[in-house]
Amino acid sequence: MRITHYQPQLLGRDSGTVNAGRGWAEAMARLGVDVSALVDRSTSQRPAPEGVEVVGLKHSLRGALRFPRAPPASIGGG
Repeated sequence: MRITHYQPQLLGRDSGTVNAGRGWAEAMARLGVDVSALVDRSTSQRPAPEGVEVVGLKHSLRGALRFPRAPPASIGGG
C-alpha cells in the first residue's frame, strides 16, 4: 500500500499539527506502508521522519495561503 501525505509544514518547527503528522507518517512506515510526504521545502528545518520519502514542492503565496505550484504526476494514481 502506498500513501501520499500532503502537509507543507511537516519539516517545519514544532507544533501540535506538525508533530502529529510526523508521528502518523513514521507509524505508518513502521507498519510497512510506503509513505511519501509532500512538503514546502522553503519551510523545511528538520530531517524527514524515519522511513518516509519526502518530496519538496515549490509553493506560491496568495494572501496568507501557500499553494503547491506543480504537484507530482505520481499522486494522480497512475
